[in-house]
Amino acid sequence: MRNVGLLIIIGLIVFGCVKEETKHADITFDVNEALLSSKNIFPDININFHPPINWEEIDQELLNTIQSKVSDAQDSTGIDPVPIKIFMDMERSCTCFVSTFNSSLLAQDIIENYLNDFRSANNEINLIEGSFSHNGIDFHQIVFSKEDFTSIKLIANVIDQKVFTIEYVVPTQYYEEELRSIESSIGSIKIN
Repeated sequence: MRNVGLLIIIGLIVFGCVKEETKHADITFDVNEALLSSKNIFPDININFHPPINWEEIDQELLNTIQSKVSDAQDSTGIDPVPIKIFMDMERSCTCFVSTFNSSLLAQDIIENYLNDFRSANNEINLIEGSFSHNGIDFHQIVFSKEDFTSIKLIANVIDQKVFTIEYVVPTQYYEEELRSIESSIGSIKIN
């Protein structure tokens, strides 16, 4: 009987640890609406958000060209994101990609495979990773810098919907100036 009690206690400890590891910290963002463009709704991934101010949606013809090139370069697993909308600040060359995955894998498998592939392909770069929850969405975040730009990449899925990424790419010289707009944009992401 004592052994059964000990096994139950160990099981509860292990279960509690596993549960705690997968829990995302709930983050609240200070959203400054003056730093945001108009709201965009994405019914396919069940979210809406505001891109940073002055980051305008690119025209459909250019988006189609980019989507075609991405699709041609993809492998058969569909673990590469395909842009569904792109916003740009043409003056500063800042870009925001909203992308989905064309894969039949389960959402968690897509996220894990994508993150592992991304880490392997970028093992020479210092990747800063973290997880958080905001407005009922669990995000995995990767921040990294290369010589001339910084990227903030968010990966998530909403209530068993498609996995999506939102990536903000900013030239290093404008990163500090754009950071508050990007934080406000991230804070504006909500479930439809």
